[in-house]
Amino acid sequence: MPTEQQLKDTRRELGDLKAALDEHAIVAITDQAGRITYVNDKFCAISGYSRDELIGRDHRLINSGHHSKEFFRGLWTTISSGRVWHGEIKNRAKEGSSYWVDTTIVPFLDEQGKPRQYVAIRADITERKRATESLQDSEERMRLATEATGVGIWEWNIKANLIRWDAQMFRIYGVAPTADGLVPYEAWSHCVVPEELPSQEALLQETILRRCRSSREFRIRRADTQALRHVQAVETVRLNGEGQVEWMVGTNLDITARKESEAALRESETRFRTMADSIPQLAWTAHPDGHIDWYNRRWFEYSGTNLKQMEGWGWQSLHDPAVLPLVVAKWNESLATGTPLDMEFPLRGADGTFRRFLTRVEPLKDADGRVRLWFGTNTDVELLKQAEEKMLGLNAELERRVAERTAQLEAANRELEAFSYSVSHDLRAPLRAIDGFSQAVIEDYGGQLPPEGRGDLQTIRQAAQRMGALIDDLLTLARLNRTGLNKESIDMGQLVRVTLDDLGRLWRDRPVELQVHALPKASGDAVLLKQVWMNLVENALKYTRKREQAVIEIGALSVNGADTYFVRDNGTGFNMRYADKLFGVFQRLHRAEEYEGTGVGLAIVQRIVHRHGGRVWADAEVDRGATFFFTLEADGRP
Repeated sequence: MPTEQQLKDTRRELGDLKAALDEHAIVAITDQAGRITYVNDKFCAISGYSRDELIGRDHRLINSGHHSKEFFRGLWTTISSGRVWHGEIKNRAKEGSSYWVDTTIVPFLDEQGKPRQYVAIRADITERKRATESLQDSEERMRLATEATGVGIWEWNIKANLIRWDAQMFRIYGVAPTADGLVPYEAWSHCVVPEELPSQEALLQETILRRCRSSREFRIRRADTQALRHVQAVETVRLNGEGQVEWMVGTNLDITARKESEAALRESETRFRTMADSIPQLAWTAHPDGHIDWYNRRWFEYSGTNLKQMEGWGWQSLHDPAVLPLVVAKWNESLATGTPLDMEFPLRGADGTFRRFLTRVEPLKDADGRVRLWFGTNTDVELLKQAEEKMLGLNAELERRVAERTAQLEAANRELEAFSYSVSHDLRAPLRAIDGFSQAVIEDYGGQLPPEGRGDLQTIRQAAQRMGALIDDLLTLARLNRTGLNKESIDMGQLVRVTLDDLGRLWRDRPVELQVHALPKASGDAVLLKQVWMNLVENALKYTRKREQAVIEIGALSVNGADTYFVRDNGTGFNMRYADKLFGVFQRLHRAEEYEGTGVGLAIVQRIVHRHGGRVWADAEVDRGATFFFTLEADGRP
């Protein structure tokens, strides 16, 4: 048992220790349940709590929530077993801020060897932790930045011959990463393309000797895939305190994509140059401000100049001085507005003569609409212009000749018209006499004539009548080209009904079924169009004469958007091989002995339809009838 004096001495020593700790450390004492029983002024200052707010409270009052349950479980296991615990703890102050303390917890044991209280001695390490965290954050940001940019960082301790790579370096070279980042020199040298390795090693040694910064490019084959890659390297040296080169620090960047793009661009440029040199046009390119920096081979061949003479605005020397101001004004307008240029002007060739060129200049713009480049071509149109001028002269000559021929034709038509009327009058009189005297002979002396004689006289009369009808049809056909069109809106249904009434003598005493459908209105000459309906319906009545029941259908339909009228019958029809003869004068597909007619009726129909800007055609089959179609518009097609 300790003596009373020993206990006094111990209490005095503990008091001295407590006083010393209060002066230099942050101290708190808790009982075995974790309730605070003592805190010094430094504890109150750093925590922001007063002594009254802390005494008797659970020590977890200042827990920041930063540490895991496993952390506190290990701490408690240590001190509850009577052992001292040491570590760093992040606590929370009263106003909510956090602070770090380096903490030592000493358990004080009772007579049974169990802790009865715990003394926590702390030192404020907040600034140090913040500096450490800031450094770590900075290093992490640097790592993320280098990884984001694809830049690999390496450092080489030349004296110790130790090389360290960051994670990006391992990725660039396809080398498996090491735990400490250290790699042998061969990790790099074995990847460099063999034929480039000596020059790259020489550049490294030169950088060390000259103590400078260097930049270089080389090719490697990745260690894992053997894929060929392009690398750009930058390095510099770092000296020690004695001024000697001790470190070399550098970066590597995989520039394969850029190299491939540059190669593709060069190939594209080569293709463009080749194509531009092979075209017959003069071609050139200019900067956004109009400064021309390139011409194709054809330009120099034509002008006899070189790039030095033509670069910039030298092209003006090839222009006709009289036209040059307009060309410059137009070009400046395109430069100011970013719009294409399209004009013709002459250019002087190497032989000194001017030839006319069609010039087109197009702006090449970026995604924001800014002009990045101008591309221009000059197409030689001299021969074309000469041909146009010659054509204009020929056209003028042709128009003069047409005017002369038209005048001659009009005179001939007038003479023909006079002759037609004269022939009509001179032919009609004898025909009427022949027909009349033949009729008189039959009437006065018919009983005295033998049957053959009376038949011959009837034949004479019929021939004279046919000749008269033929003359009438020919005169009608001739008048069609001389008579002007009196166009008006026509009710085609009404016009057909009038036509059928006029032809009533041909169908009312026969078994004829007439089917007349609704017809659209038309614009045209009513008199002439009535003649069309008259001829077509009369034609249908004629060729259905041998049918027990004739069927004639009149209607309209739409063909290619045009109103198309038709007359359909169930008569004898015809062979479509001869359809091209239908509308010719005197063309007949049936014998005159079977069906009467002059062979002019369908020609008249065609002439009238054509004068209305339309078309007429037919469709038929032998012994199965025929259909005649016509339109009054140029759009109508079969």
